[in-house]
Amino acid sequence: MRTRVDSDLPSMTTTHPPHAYRSLLILLLPLWLTQLLQMGHGMVDTVMAGHVSATAMAAVAVGSGLWLPLLLFIHGVLLANLPLLAEARGAQQWIEVTRIVHQGLILAVILSLGALAVLDTIPLLFKYLHISRDMAPAVTLYLHGISLGVPAICMFMVLRAYSESQGYPVPVTLISLTTLMLNIPLNTLFIHGWGPLPAMGGAGCGYATACVYWVSLLMLVLWISWAPSYKQTRWFSMPITWNPRLLKRILRLGLPMGASLFFEVSVFALIAVILAPLGSITVAGHQIALNVASLLFMLPLSLSNALTMRTGYYAGSLDVQGLLAMLRAGLKLTLWIAFINAALLIGLRHWLPLLYTRDQAVIALARHLMIFSACFQLFDALQVSAAGVLRGLKDTRVPLWISLFAYWGLAMPLGYTLGMTSWLGPARGAPGYWMGLVLGLGMAAFFLSWRLKQHLSMTLLKLAAIRPIP
Repeated sequence: MRTRVDSDLPSMTTTHPPHAYRSLLILLLPLWLTQLLQMGHGMVDTVMAGHVSATAMAAVAVGSGLWLPLLLFIHGVLLANLPLLAEARGAQQWIEVTRIVHQGLILAVILSLGALAVLDTIPLLFKYLHISRDMAPAVTLYLHGISLGVPAICMFMVLRAYSESQGYPVPVTLISLTTLMLNIPLNTLFIHGWGPLPAMGGAGCGYATACVYWVSLLMLVLWISWAPSYKQTRWFSMPITWNPRLLKRILRLGLPMGASLFFEVSVFALIAVILAPLGSITVAGHQIALNVASLLFMLPLSLSNALTMRTGYYAGSLDVQGLLAMLRAGLKLTLWIAFINAALLIGLRHWLPLLYTRDQAVIALARHLMIFSACFQLFDALQVSAAGVLRGLKDTRVPLWISLFAYWGLAMPLGYTLGMTSWLGPARGAPGYWMGLVLGLGMAAFFLSWRLKQHLSMTLLKLAAIRPIP
């Protein structure tokens, strides 16, 4: 079975629109499956904790809300390995590929040690975050469980970038599918206990996730060790040595990417923490709506990654017509995805919360919040697609500041004002924060689209000057 995706792509010099759609869809499918399967782990945790109690679900929501921004910051930093590895592969510099992986693994260990220190410190801040006393022990236990798997997930990110950059994304997809199925019995074991292992309730999801992280790393290491496809570049074929030059390159690319992801995701995730004083019902309803929205977001996010790769290709090959055809196809796909996601949220909002809980108060709130989620689907799809194209054009600094302004300058302050104060009417709780998210995502879509138009005009002029359109 072939697992090398790029070998199946059609020639990318064509400018015929159907080929532009096809090239995007061929990339979109495996990227989407992997993202969806990995996101499914969080959904499994939320559903299984929700069937224990609203408090158990709230503990998972708060714990993951504290862990997720840190995880995605690390992911953004380590994601810098991907373009460096792809560049080395394109130049057939196989020794350089191995060296980059080595530095990535060193950086992964350093980042995991920093993450462990942060996770150990977070419980000391609970009183300042107003996390209730009945929820604090479960959240602490959840974070302790997660911390046991931090080194594994950091190293897995590096080896995933290595595998995908060499043209083999399918092993990661298969591993994600396997560990998703494994997550269910592991959650059952740690949530309900068995034999000498005590029942941990929702906090047990943290320990199950740590086990999943280690199993994922082990499976990928074994695959790379066994599969002949990696023969030229196996990361263990050379001794691991410190290389300041490569570490600096990774950090120069990775730190802005990590900061951008942190600014965006921390707004969504930390709302659960800020809502904690309002009680378990509010946090659980917010978590269900957020989980559903996040699952749907995996499709536009995958399209964004595909747009990044195709944009980079066309810009590098000086193909103006191909770039324009791809961008037109990408815009149409973005709009279709946005409207389909919005329709699903509106049409299924009465049924989807029932998968998570039977608590009628939680269900009612989740249904209400899903209306706001449907409202920002267009904004969300447009902003992530524009950001993807800008990454392909190597424009990342301006999008970073746009993200900071949209999410922390607009969305969070407005959400707090509407949700927790009476400055603009009665405090609305969770719906107030979701109103802020609609505005923040709308502003992000507007400013990123404006930046894309500005940057794309300059890029097309440069490309046309080098290779005029016939």
